[in-house]
Amino acid sequence: MISGITARYDLGSDAPLVGRISKNYALGAGAAASGAFSLMRDGAALLVDGTGGVAGDLVARYSPRLVAAPSADGYSYLLRPDACIAWTSETASIDGLAAALTRWFGTPK
Repeated sequence: MISGITARYDLGSDAPLVGRISKNYALGAGAAASGAFSLMRDGAALLVDGTGGVAGDLVARYSPRLVAAPSADGYSYLLRPDACIAWTSETASIDGLAAALTRWFGTPK
């Protein structure tokens, strides 16, 4: 509780993870695995993409402020640069992703 990791910020979503601070998700497998935070070290947001690449066009429009990595569990998460989860999806859908990106990062290129 002292670290604030249990806090949940009201970001206007009923999804239980939205508004929480993310853990350092493992991306990849075996020796090639890296943590999500290593991809965010330059201040970029991260889309852990469980859509199979469906979100690729959106990611490209926000580059280099947004990077993407494939999801190991099929879920998608948008992590702001402060590691707060701004959007999630448990399916291959990107419903709501464009709105979340516009809210946090402005109009795309």
